[in-house]
Amino acid sequence: MPTVLVTGATGKQGFATARHLLAANVQVHALVRDPSSPAALELERLGATICPGTFEDFHSLKTAAIGTTAVFLNVSPTMNDPESEVRHAKNIIQAAKDAGTVTSLIYSSVVMTGQHESFPNWGPDHPLRWYWTSKADIESAVRDSGFLHWTILRPAFLMYNYVSPVADFMFPELAKRHTFLTAYKPDNKMTVLDPDDVGRFAAAAFLKPSEYNHHEIDLGVEALTPEEIARSLSRASGKDIKTEFYSDGEAAALLKVNPVISAQLWANEVGYRMDLDAPRRYPIKLTTFDEYLQREKDLVQKTFG
Repeated sequence: MPTVLVTGATGKQGFATARHLLAANVQVHALVRDPSSPAALELERLGATICPGTFEDFHSLKTAAIGTTAVFLNVSPTMNDPESEVRHAKNIIQAAKDAGTVTSLIYSSVVMTGQHESFPNWGPDHPLRWYWTSKADIESAVRDSGFLHWTILRPAFLMYNYVSPVADFMFPELAKRHTFLTAYKPDNKMTVLDPDDVGRFAAAAFLKPSEYNHHEIDLGVEALTPEEIARSLSRASGKDIKTEFYSDGEAAALLKVNPVISAQLWANEVGYRMDLDAPRRYPIKLTTFDEYLQREKDLVQKTFG
């Protein structure tokens, strides 16, 4: 059985990975910023070894990696410091190398990574250039890391973006007016994924590393239009969730002040394109959006009242 260092262990993907590993009786070192947070305390209750630290504190990363045989690489972009995601990933990879015992590395990336040069209007001034080049650079670092086993998971748009607290930033009118207001086009389909399924795939790859070795797996369960998303939210909440769309002019004006609009306009032009049959080749059943909302009734209630 491996001993796994889970970075970002109190986030949705990290927590899911740690929880599924602990359920399989795998030893987990959970890297957490705040050991007193509810998620950290829950992981400790489930049997994880809590390792306080940050991605910038290389000493804490080295300490957390001691005695582990595998690492879940789970870092996030920061708009205020576009270079931080790559820096954090390289710190974790180096700490894993310095441990001297790590043989497996799994990285959670995002669908479409590595295809950025084909995006419309790609160039030095592309508003999301920093995001996509960071993801591609980290994937390259994983491939070149030299570990015996590595796997890259590429989740699509995560379902928690449609419920609080993330939806309060991503789609604030959902909670305020029960309205899905977006720059998406009405016919645009968003490929979605339950973050818990990232954890299920990661746990499977840690338990059977040779079967997932060098696999780069796009993860998404269904592609939904804004109206289909609103209907699912309506069924789950018992509220009438309407859709509204920014005009092209409104979206262009908002683009200057709201970075979320950049991602929505990108989704209209490109989006999370993938073969939805590809994940079904693995022995893991993915969770539909309706199933996710039923499971997360507390978050749905918090969002819509």
